[in-house]
Amino acid sequence: MKLVACAACHLQYDVTHASEETVSCACGEDISTKTPEAIDAKILRCGSCGAVVQDDAEDCAYCESVIVRDPKKLSLVCPECYARNAETSSYCGACGVKFQPQGFFGGDHPELDCPACEGQLVPQVIGGVIVRECDGCNGLWVPGDSFDDLVNRAIDARKNQGPQMSDGMRKKTPFQSKVVYRKCPECNLSMQRKNFARKSGIIVDWCGKHGTWLDADELEGIASFVLAGGLAKETSESPSVGWQQPADAKRMEAVYQSEKLMAKEKMRLIRQQERNENQFQVNVSGDMSLTGLLKWLLK
Repeated sequence: MKLVACAACHLQYDVTHASEETVSCACGEDISTKTPEAIDAKILRCGSCGAVVQDDAEDCAYCESVIVRDPKKLSLVCPECYARNAETSSYCGACGVKFQPQGFFGGDHPELDCPACEGQLVPQVIGGVIVRECDGCNGLWVPGDSFDDLVNRAIDARKNQGPQMSDGMRKKTPFQSKVVYRKCPECNLSMQRKNFARKSGIIVDWCGKHGTWLDADELEGIASFVLAGGLAKETSESPSVGWQQPADAKRMEAVYQSEKLMAKEKMRLIRQQERNENQFQVNVSGDMSLTGLLKWLLK
């Protein structure tokens, strides 16, 4: 893989098969596709998880991955510090930057429709993370596994703002007033509705293969929830469990169908209860005595 990074916004691109001398970044900058001259830097971090490693470590103490030190296997050049890394690395062993190439160049992004309204999803760069913002409802489509990075940047930005939103202050969009299973804008399969951190009350729509959908203001609500300590209890009780489910589109579709059946059954029970209450009022209205009530209950 041949990685380059934008000097302005630090988005990364895989230019292995690019024939042009420059490519266009989503932020508008031109990036040279020429591979920078690599350097032999000291390995300070695990290439799999990014954790700090000892000088002579053969395995990572955190994730137990093998620390690749053979120069013949260090062919991937970090786009930020130009250190040599193993081709399979997810993090630079020298500076620790995460290797996260975008799926397309700024000038040839595919058109995507908003899953919440009839708008178009327009590419934007937020804190070094490329997202799609709907030009109609201002919702955000966060491609791939960039969701955590976007949340972290939103948290950093939220720290410099005013008072955090409480549960009662969280804004609600028109799309949040009812339960809707939206379609992924990339694969058109139904996305899984997830309560962020299980208890935030902020429902996001998640496709395990392609990304996460956030209604307008939900990103700010998530940042406020985290800054208010909302993740503290969750982290102490289940440190290794995230909010996401396995990236299995077929399993998500099965969950979606089962939830539809449960919702249908719940509605049937509610309607049955309403009919019983109406029947009770009709039968008892003419005889409000205890005897009349008992006659109705014993039918």
